[in-house]
This record gives sequence, C-alpha cells and structure tokens, in this order.
Amino acid sequence: MANQTINIGATANDGTGDALRTAFDKVNDNFTELYAVSPAGTDNNIAFSGNKIISEDSGGNIELDPQGTGKVIIATAAKLRFTDHVDNGIAFVDASGDVQFKSTLTYDGTTFKLSDLTANRMLFTTTGGGLTNSSNFTFNGASAVLTGSLAVDGITIQDNNIQSTLSNANLVLVTSGTGVVEIDSNLDINNNQIVNLANPTNSTDGANKAYVDLAAGSVTPTDESSDTTCFPLFAISATGNTGPKTGTNLTFNSSSGLLTATLLAGALTGNVTGTASIATAVTVADESSDTTCFPLFATAATGNLPPKSGSNLTFNSSSGLLTATLFAGALTGNVTGTATIASTVTVADESSDTTCFPLFATSATGNVLARSGSNLTFNSSSGLLTATLLAGALTGNVTGTASIATAVTVADESTDTACNVVFVTAATGNLPPKTGTNLTFNSNTGLLTATLLAGNLTGNVTGTASIATTVTVSDNESTNEANVILFAAGAAGSGNLGVEADGNMTYNPSTGVITATGFAGALTGTASIATAVTVADESSDTTCFPLFATAASGNLAPKSGTNFKFDSGSGELTMTSILGGGLFTEHGAGAVATSFAPITRRFTQNGVIITKIHFDLTGLGAKGGDANDVIGLPAGGNAFIGRNVVSNNGVIYRAELVCIELPAVASGTLTTDIDIATNSSGTLAYDGAGGTAKLINSAAMVAGEQVINIIPAVTGNDYFYLVEADTAASDAVFNAGQFILTLYGHAIS
Repeated sequence: MANQTINIGATANDGTGDALRTAFDKVNDNFTELYAVSPAGTDNNIAFSGNKIISEDSGGNIELDPQGTGKVIIATAAKLRFTDHVDNGIAFVDASGDVQFKSTLTYDGTTFKLSDLTANRMLFTTTGGGLTNSSNFTFNGASAVLTGSLAVDGITIQDNNIQSTLSNANLVLVTSGTGVVEIDSNLDINNNQIVNLANPTNSTDGANKAYVDLAAGSVTPTDESSDTTCFPLFAISATGNTGPKTGTNLTFNSSSGLLTATLLAGALTGNVTGTASIATAVTVADESSDTTCFPLFATAATGNLPPKSGSNLTFNSSSGLLTATLFAGALTGNVTGTATIASTVTVADESSDTTCFPLFATSATGNVLARSGSNLTFNSSSGLLTATLLAGALTGNVTGTASIATAVTVADESTDTACNVVFVTAATGNLPPKTGTNLTFNSNTGLLTATLLAGNLTGNVTGTASIATTVTVSDNESTNEANVILFAAGAAGSGNLGVEADGNMTYNPSTGVITATGFAGALTGTASIATAVTVADESSDTTCFPLFATAASGNLAPKSGTNFKFDSGSGELTMTSILGGGLFTEHGAGAVATSFAPITRRFTQNGVIITKIHFDLTGLGAKGGDANDVIGLPAGGNAFIGRNVVSNNGVIYRAELVCIELPAVASGTLTTDIDIATNSSGTLAYDGAGGTAKLINSAAMVAGEQVINIIPAVTGNDYFYLVEADTAASDAVFNAGQFILTLYGHAIS
C-alpha cells in the first residue's frame, strides 16, 4: 500500500480538508503497514535510532542477505567505515570470516607500507612464503648493499674477496670484443706468479717478471724513423722517483735525425752528426802515430761552414808529411817538412752538399791531422748533423729532435750547496729544460729557494718559505670548530719568517669568534666581545655617544648613534625616544599644567608599540565661544601634548582616552566635552584653531569612562592637541581633570 497523505486543506479551517475520522484512518493504515514490514515487527531484534541500525540481541549479528544473485550495494558516493580500523590499514578476512586490520600493512592512497620492515631493506620470502627483510640486503634507490657472502654458480663474494668454489677451477675475467680488464689501483699477487704473459711488443702489452726487472734498471728504446716531431724526456728533479716530462723547445725529428733545442750549454763528447752552431774555438788533441789523417777544409771562403776533408789531401801525423795532389799559391817555410801551423783557417760556405764529414783529431792536444768518420756526417743542404752515439752534456743552441727517452738515470747529489732547478716554459709539449737564478736548490741542506711562489702547497713542507706578496684565500670554511691562527715567528717585523700557530689563539669560522687568553695594546676596528674593558673617567666632554649592540647576544661590534648622547660635564643623557617603558618629553610648553607636564611612556608588548600620554588640565584654559579651539596655557606657547612620529609610535590602528579625574573649573563656564584633534602644525597655542580632524571625539566624560576610536586616521608626524568641543559662554581655567591617551601601533618591518 502506498503512503497515505492527510488532506489538511488549502488554508486553515477552510473546510476542504479530510474529516477527522478519515484522517486518523489514514494514520492507522500507515502504522499498520509500517509494523508489518521487517525489521519493525515485534518478533525481530532490529531497531532504528536516527541513522543507526541496532541489533537488540546480546551478541547478535546484523546480516545483509540479498536473495539469489542480488548483492549488497553501497551507493557510488557513499563510503564504508570501520570504527575499529587502523589508520590506512589494509583489510583482510581471517579464518572466522571477520574483517580485520593490522598496523603493519597500510596504504595511504599513494604508498603501500609494511611497518614491521626497515627503510631501504629488500624483501624476500621465508620458508613459509611470508615476506621479510634483513639488514644484510639493502637498496637506497641508487645502489644495493649486501652484507655477508653472495653465492653465484661456481664463485662466492664476501667482503672484498671473490673466491672460486669449484675444485681446482680458475677464476676467469672475460671481456667482450676488444675490451680489456682495467685495474685502477695497485695489484698485489701475494708472492704468487703471473703466468702466461708474453714479452711485451707495445705499450699496451703485459710484461713478465724478467722483463719488468730488466726494464727497471734500463730502458730499451725502439727505432722510430718516420716521425718528424718527437719530444725527448727529462726529469724535474735531480734525484728521486720523478715522472718523465717533455717540452716544446726540445724536439727530435726521427725521420731526419735532427735534434733541436733553443739553448745548449756544456761540452759535446762522443759521436755528433749534423750541423752544430758555429764554435768560436775547437779543442784539438795531439795525434802523432796515425799515418793517414785527412786535413779539414771548408767549401766557401766565408760564413758558418762545416769542415770537410778529401782523399787527395792527407797528413801523416807520425812523419808530419802533408800530401796534396795539387797546390796553388805561395808556400813559405819548409815545404817538405812540417808546415807552419795556421792560427786561422778560412772556411767557405757550402750549403748544397748532402753528405759531408766533420773533421776531428785523433789526439786531445798537439799538431795532429784532422780526421773524419762515416758515423759522423753532416748534410750542408739541410743542416743535419748525424752521429750514431752522443755522450756528455749539450750546451749552447742545439736544434733538431732528440730521441725520446722513456727513463732518465738521475744521480744522487747531496753535497752541492747551489744547484739550479730545471723547468720548462709550458705545461705540455716538447720543451727544453731551463733554469733560473731565482729558483735554486741546496742539495746539502735540502733547501729549495724561490723568489715567489703561487698556488697551493700540498704534502709536508718544512723550513722557511720565501715571503709571498699575495696569498689567495677562499671563504669555504664554516665548520663549528676551533682553528688555530697563523702568525710569523720571531720579534722582527719583516724578513723571511716561519709561520707558526698557538692553541691559545683560535678562530671559529662558524661563529666568527676569535679566542685568545690575553691581549695587549690598542684595539682598532671591530673587536670580539671582551670580558672586561678598561674605562676612563671623562667629565669634561659635552657630547659623548653611549655604546650599544645591534643584537641581544652574540659577538657584536659596539655602535653608537647621534640620537643617543651623553654630556659628561652635566651628566645629561639625551635621546629621541625610548622603547620598553621609557619616559619621554614630547609636548609643547603651552601644554604644561601647574601640577605636572604631560607624561609620555612608550613600550612594546607582543610586537605592538603602546604609547601612553598622561596629562592634567589644572592651570590650562579653554576659550569660550568657539568650538575646536586649542586648550592650553592662557599665557601662550605651543600647546601640543604629543606627536605621531611613525618611527616611534608605529602605524596607529587604535586610540583610547580614559578619564581618571573629572574636569572642574575655578572660574568661568565649565567645558567638559574635550576632544583630541590632530594638526600638521606644531605651533598652535591657546585659543588656536585646532581643526576638525579628531583622533578622539569623546563628548562629555566622567571619571572612569573610556572612549575608544578604532579608526584614528592620524597622519604621520601630525601633532595632538586638546580642543573644546562645545561653545562655552565664557573663558574658563581648569583646576582639576586628568586623562590618559593610549595609542596602539605596529612598526613597519
């Protein structure tokens, strides 16, 4: 049966509604149908209370049992809620069919979480199939960490050991294609052998032990004859393990055999081929036993020319016989004996002969024949001097390319007090070694001396370094720790002094604090906080500036201000304003009552600047007849009781006026309606026009009454004046009446 509605008529008592019996019959029918339907029947244990369905059976269940294929459906916008749930818990059905929650398994709408697991640990299954984790196996999103051993088919990995688990099995590292096994640090084989290594044939081959032992004492260079530009190797130190280096000003052409250097100093010994720079003198040794020598000659009359010889011009150094197939010119002396030794030899320029033989003597001194050899040749066309071997130091200007040495034997020199350190003029390239007098080394004491040093020093440096004119300092230290401060040793004010430090003087880069056990002398600039300061008595200076700090705590520099002064002669302290309960004089002389002048107190409370002005009317006069006239001393004077200085008061958002003593007059008509006006002028006096801009519009007040103006609309730097709001019939002088004006403002940050 459908729900029956009672007809109540269109309007009250219009007679169009259901009769009373009909109406109650509909009510009975509705209740009959309601009680006939479960769960409202008397035989059921389900009750409804508001939006609740309640089982009235003790321990009884509430079952939702749709018929057939029907389902229990919760509307799309509705939600199913459990009162005994765990926040973000994931529901599960236990063995009894009950829905339960565990705090260890949650889902917050974004992330599934197992709260009994530790962050970054990796999950794995236990014997029973459950999920667990271990601190031995973690992953932080970038790298996995395994503590313990990792077993892979045939090998185990534990700590820093990789071990084969198969009996007598090799541990093989196999690369792909042309890849190689790289080792980025030292290789320690624990006295075991490296096997199956062939003799090396190039720079990338492995070497056996015999080859390594051999190469440690000497270097076997390979023949390179096609490279036009090679760079000879040298060391940057006289002794020690130093890496070989090159320079662009020392090169060797392996194709032509040309060794080129910008400078060469020292004597040349051994077999030298090619074209040397012109010598101003040649040392000739005495050779008296060789029967056949070849005198030297030049191919041109002048110029820098190589000496040459010919088979048709010979000399027997044993007999002294000079033999030539032809001779032109005048001969003087004994021609068949020994010719007079020439003090000079004219040398001709020869630049087209590709193969010439430099001349030499077979003895270090004496009149000996000049000789040549096929292992010492000169190409006058190219200027190439070729020798199979060269021994001794090269000095002077040498050009060409020397063969590249893979190692240079360096001797220990510990007795020479003055050595010149060898360096190159560029960071890379084939360069000649150079020295300078401003960079020296004492091999006896180990002292390295340089006039200047730039860059960072690393390692152990001892001794006294030369004084640097500038030192690069970077601001990259902020650790909260005590660092020692460096200073120069000794009492001298200049000179080459050692750098020292003392634990009694430290610096904390995090706080900026310098700590010392004591200090003597005058301090200038900004000093760290002193525990005690010596203060002198000064009583004659008319203007002194008291010191203050910019914060309540910390190591701060003392400061002063022109608006805070002290007269040490009179003892007068002057300031423009005081916050925190300070007392101020901010009124004109025309507002001073006979009892007391207006008192201004200013303090800050919870960030609000509160200014209180306490004033007395006793002795002040009000002019009769005009409203908004200034109340002040009848004798005259600027009658303002305060001023709105924003830097002092802040931006005013509220004003309060409290009457603490009822105004009274000794004579004249009483004016009790007293307002506070604002005016840009600070020179208004008694009976002046205060204006209609009102900070407080109070009407007549009595003792204990408070007037609040929450919208003062006061302009910055305006003055506050007492004005009469009514038009009293006559002039009056007050003998009572006290008020307190309170201003609330916020400072501008």
